[in-house]
Amino acid sequence: MSKRRAIVVGSGPNGLAAAIEIARAGFIVTVYEGSATPGGGCRTLPLIQPDHLHDVCAAAHPIGAASPFFGSVPLPELEWITPDVSFSHPLGGGRAVGAFRSVAETVELLGPDGDAYRKLMKPIIDDFHRIVAGALRPLQEGWRSPLVMARFGLRAVRSITALAGRFETDGARALLAGLGAHSITRLDAAATGGVALLLGAAAHAVGWPIAKGGSQSIVDGLVAELERLGGSVVTSHPITDLEGLDDDVPVFFDTSPASAAAIGGRRINKPDSLAKWAHGPGSHKVDWTLSDPIPWADELSTRTATVHIGGSFEEIARSEADVVAGKPPTNPFGIVTQPSLFDTTRAPIGRHIGWGYIHTPAGYSEDATAVLEAQIERFAPGFRDTIVQRHVLTAQGLEQYNPNYVGGDIAGGAMSLWRLLARPRLSLNPYRIGDKTYLCSASTPPGAGVHGMCGFNAARYALGDLS
Repeated sequence: MSKRRAIVVGSGPNGLAAAIEIARAGFIVTVYEGSATPGGGCRTLPLIQPDHLHDVCAAAHPIGAASPFFGSVPLPELEWITPDVSFSHPLGGGRAVGAFRSVAETVELLGPDGDAYRKLMKPIIDDFHRIVAGALRPLQEGWRSPLVMARFGLRAVRSITALAGRFETDGARALLAGLGAHSITRLDAAATGGVALLLGAAAHAVGWPIAKGGSQSIVDGLVAELERLGGSVVTSHPITDLEGLDDDVPVFFDTSPASAAAIGGRRINKPDSLAKWAHGPGSHKVDWTLSDPIPWADELSTRTATVHIGGSFEEIARSEADVVAGKPPTNPFGIVTQPSLFDTTRAPIGRHIGWGYIHTPAGYSEDATAVLEAQIERFAPGFRDTIVQRHVLTAQGLEQYNPNYVGGDIAGGAMSLWRLLARPRLSLNPYRIGDKTYLCSASTPPGAGVHGMCGFNAARYALGDLS
């Protein structure tokens, strides 16, 4: 008896996760990728010089290190590099806060707010892996650890603004704001607290690792596992429609909802609702080759691969609100990574690479590089003098690079409590968008991040339909 076929459109970690899980069930799976290399938002390329390797999008992977799916896949070539300082947050004047792997060191760093931080984070750290396993599945699956998820949910549903009321010092409040700003929305929005709590707890439970050799090594490992299972990845092969495909062949879309609706055609139920999926703000990203490490004014930021820039809680809250309102960035929140401090495979000896992005309005077409570099210079005087060359992706450029990043939205959709419940539609099976047709991108639960769980979940639900 011949094996059944399945196809996946898009080769990001979620598409590859869906492919692997379906292949494990005995299907022959073909993944089609429009670009020349697999990976989606998880590629590493020599963007500027051939011996400098830059992560085009995702660089640090706190949730990836805790992903139940990644933990189930043999990835012998993947080596996580985990700094002792998970992230830092400069405050100016040589001051900074951040999270050590050690809770005790972090508590000491936060001074008067140390105990409040411990009380907020310790219950989540203690149950971290059970919470992650629940949080990375659709909300209706909270029954797997009901008491643990209920306790977490009572805090996670709150806004960063509400959680920050626990703290008195500018440092602790800024640290929480930087974590919450990963939501790419207003800090007073419901459920932004959940993002901050998961990322903050991950800083202690698993760290904020980078992948040796770059994020592409994650993708390479997933492709190797798919091929071991009899599947394949076909690159430079964009899919524009499903004409000629047997209706009995399951299809998984690691794409935006609108792209899935356009490509899926008559197979899609209620395509208009997918086409109208609300995307969030954009991002502006710059990669640099550097003559020296970034000269942070504080010592803590020289000991981590990931730095939050943006200043105080009030500054970050204002900048995120402005971005949501469509205002150009002037004093933005951003993230900077510096992998070559810890991974010598990324640049020649004596040289370094840097990566940074700030949030912008959706579809922002202006070049915000000067604004980003000024914000880094604010906390690292002399940074501009270390720049050798740069590679720039505006919000529009990000969409051109990866059509999933509509308007530069790297999160797969606007962040709101409703969009957590209805991602992309309110349904007991949020992945099924048609008969034997499934969406498995970051626009499905649990959302953005390099963890593969959107694809893994979609495949599990599909196998339930197909059995």
